[in-house]
Amino acid sequence: MRITKMFLLAAFCTAAVTFHAYSAPAAKTPVYWQNSDFSKTYKKKPYTNPTMKIIIKDQVFPFAWHDAGVNGYYAIEQHPDKKNDNYMHLKNARFYQLHKGKQAKLRFTLEAKGKGSLWISVYRYTRTPRGDSGKHIASEYPLKVNLTDKWTSYTVDYQKKDANEVLGIGVHANNEACIDNYTVLSLDEAAK
Repeated sequence: MRITKMFLLAAFCTAAVTFHAYSAPAAKTPVYWQNSDFSKTYKKKPYTNPTMKIIIKDQVFPFAWHDAGVNGYYAIEQHPDKKNDNYMHLKNARFYQLHKGKQAKLRFTLEAKGKGSLWISVYRYTRTPRGDSGKHIASEYPLKVNLTDKWTSYTVDYQKKDANEVLGIGVHANNEACIDNYTVLSLDEAAK
């Protein structure tokens, strides 16, 4: 009996060492911005608050993005001339993605077309001990443009007030806007 227990203990220790030796390496560089082309989607039900009118077409929403909890229409559409190439279609709506990096100087780029005005929005938050967004500090709009019916590229640089802040970076569509390829890079990355 004692030999069997020693054999099992030795086998368990060997398996534990072997398992530990093959664990996956940790990611070297955190990803602070995701799904800029809206290719990854998920099923999302709109809020059920009766005072709000949020419409999410087919309940399909882009992964990593948030609808900002305000009235509006959200739809994932496909470019007619490009198969499997999505863009975001907004009507009187705003949406954003959290950027949790501590880079102080950022560059926002996107392509857009539509009617009315579009504002690039930055919602500033304190950072919680876990690295998430905490208290809302302020909202800023570093770029405001009037849209046309042609896809146009827009770029704006942004300097954080405090590198430790978490940002909600997005778009505020005052009428109707189509958005694609919305990227956020640190200016060091953008220079490469």
